[in-house]
Amino acid sequence: MDNKKQVAEDFIDNTSCKLKNERKHRAGRLQRVSLTEKRFLDDAVHAATKVKGKKLTSEERRKVLCIAREQIRSQRRAEEIKKERDKERHAVMFEWKRPETFRR
Repeated sequence: MDNKKQVAEDFIDNTSCKLKNERKHRAGRLQRVSLTEKRFLDDAVHAATKVKGKKLTSEERRKVLCIAREQIRSQRRAEEIKKERDKERHAVMFEWKRPETFRR
């Protein structure tokens, strides 16, 4: 009996430490969310609810949303990097030439 209580208490202590660490590393709130990103967040919560089979607790919902937000942030970063690469590629390809005048 005592061992089971000790294990449960250790688990609770570890969980609370992990939650404190998670809160320290939070990247902040997403200021603007597009419609597709909003749907992505809703779908993530819905999928987690479906997997669990019943309603998520607030803590579970928060964890799912944190992971989904991180995925959105990384997707935004990837798109920014891709745009920068495209700009660099177009800058290299483009050379300004004097336009030729129209002759009859």
